[in-house]
Amino acid sequence: MSLKYILFFVSTTLCLFGMSNFADVIGIHQRTVLSFTLLLLYCLKYLNKKRFNYTFDKSYILLLIIGFLIVAFQLVLGRNYFKSILSYCFLPCIISYFFERLDLKQTNILRKAVLLFYVTNCVMAIIERITSTVYIGYNTFTDFEIVREEDWEFRSSALLGHPLANTIVMVPMLLCIMASSMQWKNKMFCYFLGIIAMFCFNARSGILMALICSVPAIVDNLKEQDKKERRRNIVLFSLCFVFAGYYIINSDLSGRLFKLAEETGFLNDSSSLARLEILSFSDYLNTFDLLWGNPDSYNRLLITMNLVGIENGIISILIYQGVILGIPLLCIMWYFNWKRFAEYKNTHRWMIFIGLYGIGLTNPHLQQGMVWIYILLCSFAFNPQYRNYKTQKI
Repeated sequence: MSLKYILFFVSTTLCLFGMSNFADVIGIHQRTVLSFTLLLLYCLKYLNKKRFNYTFDKSYILLLIIGFLIVAFQLVLGRNYFKSILSYCFLPCIISYFFERLDLKQTNILRKAVLLFYVTNCVMAIIERITSTVYIGYNTFTDFEIVREEDWEFRSSALLGHPLANTIVMVPMLLCIMASSMQWKNKMFCYFLGIIAMFCFNARSGILMALICSVPAIVDNLKEQDKKERRRNIVLFSLCFVFAGYYIINSDLSGRLFKLAEETGFLNDSSSLARLEILSFSDYLNTFDLLWGNPDSYNRLLITMNLVGIENGIISILIYQGVILGIPLLCIMWYFNWKRFAEYKNTHRWMIFIGLYGIGLTNPHLQQGMVWIYILLCSFAFNPQYRNYKTQKI
């Protein structure tokens, strides 16, 4: 492998792991610098030759415009929103601009880097669950784990430091893998590894979305196989699913999905009620903060509404950005990312976005810029347009 491709693997792997808590472990707190410096330098060196005539589609222009508008408006109010808008708008445009030019080998390398991150994160979640130990999670979450009363309450934190942060990244990643041109056996390995990891993260919305949204891709994959192979794989898949399901339901691994429902009912626990209560957030904000946003409103709402966190990513974005700029931002982000999945089968594209936004409605981490970078990298890594090339058969 030439130096060009080795550098690409190193830069993409550093980007994937640098956005996680791994950066804190090695003592680097400037995650953006760690994650993107080498990758952007690589793009400028190897992906930019004689191609300045590239035409931006409308989604690029809209995302850049809304990004500049938000930064300019917030600067007028004396707020610095550049870092968050960098991850929402500017970095996705830059990365997408260069990654549209990846050759087959680079796409193959990107896929391997993403799979390395995916498998590492899943394995780490399983190890944490087995040992009942959070290794690099946030201190507040670690403190919570120390005082837990039951084993089923344990929640792995893995590389992204919090179970909900892991869920909103890993479920779309799993769905992209299922929609890709990878071989069936490798997809099934990643699928069952991911589902087990979801139970280790102990997040109900993530488990349900992973199971439900993956069905169209599984059915489509089986349809593409010949009759004999399809029958065999249906039997094997069913047996694995039944045995895994039986074990999970009858063990502490069932966690919040079953154990908590037995005690309080499926939607009667404090976490579910808090997610319903936050829907009335607008009643607790003044008109200016509601329309134009205010980062101070987040903590003010936590105190006023007596909440531990605002577990709705859409509402979190609206609190920070305001309704007037936040709604256009959300719509344009959807449009931009939807265009990046243009090569995917339409049903697969919908299952990925339903999974992402379905979890986002119960998860505060949708507002974190790193989520959108992971989704963008997955859109290129698992692009099914390469299914006819042997170099893509991973």
